Amino acid sequence: MKEKLLSIIVPVYGVEAYIVECIESLINQSYKNIEILLIDDQSPDKCPEICEKYAEADKRIRVIHKRNGGAGSARNAGLRNYRGEYVCFVDGDDYVDTDYIQVLYDAVSKNNADIAVVDYQYLYKDKVEKNEMKIGSIKQNNIEYLRKFLTRWNTGMMTNKIFKRDILSGILFVEGRRIDDEFFTYQAVMNAKYIIEMDKVLYTYRMRSSSVMNTEHQYYKEMLNDRNDYLTKRYEDVTKKYPQLTGEYLENYMDNLIQIKINGGIYIEIKNKIKLIIKQHFVQLLLGPVNIKAKSIFWRNIIFRKPKDVEKSNKKVEENEINYNYFE
Repeated sequence: MKEKLLSIIVPVYGVEAYIVECIESLINQSYKNIEILLIDDQSPDKCPEICEKYAEADKRIRVIHKRNGGAGSARNAGLRNYRGEYVCFVDGDDYVDTDYIQVLYDAVSKNNADIAVVDYQYLYKDKVEKNEMKIGSIKQNNIEYLRKFLTRWNTGMMTNKIFKRDILSGILFVEGRRIDDEFFTYQAVMNAKYIIEMDKVLYTYRMRSSSVMNTEHQYYKEMLNDRNDYLTKRYEDVTKKYPQLTGEYLENYMDNLIQIKINGGIYIEIKNKIKLIIKQHFVQLLLGPVNIKAKSIFWRNIIFRKPKDVEKSNKKVEENEINYNYFE
């Protein structure tokens, strides 16, 4: 049986030091029927020239140059132009194992799945660190996988996954957001029938701190705001389509509201957003299908939290003791 075309979308911006390693890992895949879309997001370094040289040497590579709009915008340019029956995303500063595509393709094709997932590792300051939240190996339906969004934060990653084209109709990345991948992934899962996970570490995610440290407070504020908007939209979309998940998703929604409120104590607009959400869901939070323990935690932290506790969390932010891992 002829192998189907698989597209790889790579947003490229400011990764001159890493893009060669990324592209080399893709052109040397054991699965050969691929197209590689390098989306130059008006990169200010030599990335555009590097991408063009690779495209001249390998006909499987296409370069798309566009005005700068961020990673979400670049990935959308790829989604509007890819030709494959399957698609995956690799960031321009990451790299993958030689069998990355082959393993993912075999998983979806042999198991009649719409999404396949592999495990990954971190690369930080030239040191490789294993993912502490193991993926596991299992085939599950989309409702079972949607539950994993509540217990495993890395479920929302899209760079360690392959997606069947059919399930992505009408789905694009939100643009101008810090966590655009999470908005995308849960929608794809909602459209999927089966998802298969494998505990093979085949993707290397490079962690870089420079973009965060340049504007700590602004970055942190944007992350809190995006996190709040993402959780709200995810809760509304998932529970509308799958009302049987309302209790579990409402409980998770409350837990995350507590964290956002605690971590964002000095940002008035974020606090006001949370107050509005509480008002909108007051009856559901009081009488809805949520266990008693979860309700008591919510009311204690949101309504009855002592002022001195809020002052303590504010002081942490002012002293730059920001826990960025909460958002990774």
